[in-house]
Amino acid sequence: MNEKIFWLWLQAHIHAGRASSELLEYYRSPEEIYRAPKRELERLSFLNENQAAGLADKDLSKAEKLFALCGEKSIAIVPYRDKAYPSSLRAIDSPPLVLYARGKLEMLRSDLTIAVVGTRRSSFYGKNAAHTLGYRLGKAGVTVVTGMAAGIDASATRGAMEAGGKAVVVLGTPIDRPYPVTSNDIYATLKYDGLILSEYPPGYETLPAHFRERNRIISGLSRATALIEAPMKSGSLITARLALEQGKDIFALPANVDAASFEGSNRLIVRGEAKAIMTAADILDEYSWPTGPQFSRDEAERLLTEVIRKPSMPKAGFGQEDTEKAVIEALGNQGLSAEELAEKLGMDSDELMTRLTVMEIMGTLTSDGGRYYAVR
Repeated sequence: MNEKIFWLWLQAHIHAGRASSELLEYYRSPEEIYRAPKRELERLSFLNENQAAGLADKDLSKAEKLFALCGEKSIAIVPYRDKAYPSSLRAIDSPPLVLYARGKLEMLRSDLTIAVVGTRRSSFYGKNAAHTLGYRLGKAGVTVVTGMAAGIDASATRGAMEAGGKAVVVLGTPIDRPYPVTSNDIYATLKYDGLILSEYPPGYETLPAHFRERNRIISGLSRATALIEAPMKSGSLITARLALEQGKDIFALPANVDAASFEGSNRLIVRGEAKAIMTAADILDEYSWPTGPQFSRDEAERLLTEVIRKPSMPKAGFGQEDTEKAVIEALGNQGLSAEELAEKLGMDSDELMTRLTVMEIMGTLTSDGGRYYAVR
């Protein structure tokens, strides 16, 4: 009988946690646990009564059906002791007993893996920053990990995908159930060209708690977590906290101190728990990782247009070069917000924001706390 069937049986009868970890230390294999008599299991001090009773159930039929179903759906089964199981994930509290995967398992062996997380209800600024960060990390050969949620996660993943980079998503739903539907395009692409992971098997029930549980996997897979936009009550802030507990590095994008959606990420910077970043290079430099090629103007234009799905030229009668020259002159040696610049130049603020983002991607501008500065 295939050993993975015993892993599927074990996962169905005990949750990941202290008890399951001690169980795997006490016994040599899930098959040995399966063959342990009920009386022996009841004597183990780290198992409670319900856990011992569950493990006394020796019916393998559900595990056998699940094993067959995964084979039919081309879903890989990666048990805790499998050579493909990431070593960084074994080191966390409550490592998943089994991972289910679609795509390229070799992406779990990346030299540098960075999680990019943030709120679902993200601002244009946050989504664009996430997309740009994902793109630049992807271009540099870094593996980008997200939860595939709407907003920041999806933007970062699409950026990495568009760069032709390595992208991994961790679901809070069963492996065969992409969520949200707005990220279906990501799922459809990554099941062939990237990697999709879940600790929940096909056909499994989805519960709200699962989305919080998967955060430990996102941070556990990654050497560092980049927090792009997070209010004080945010699942992405939980991911950052878990990363801190796991001894991982935290980076955060600074933004407007009056914006509630950035309060959580700003607070991490203030407390010294996260290092402030403005570009992907700030992360790459931390690990002496080559930054890769810079954007050309055409690439920056195309990238931004794809993010916002609308033309990126301003409406106020300025040409591309005239606009950039006017912005540089208006800034002088001071920092101004997009709204202040729009008022000063008499331009539509949304369209100007597009131009500012292109200039920042190209390196002619830099931003800090929602204000823009000319790079001299």
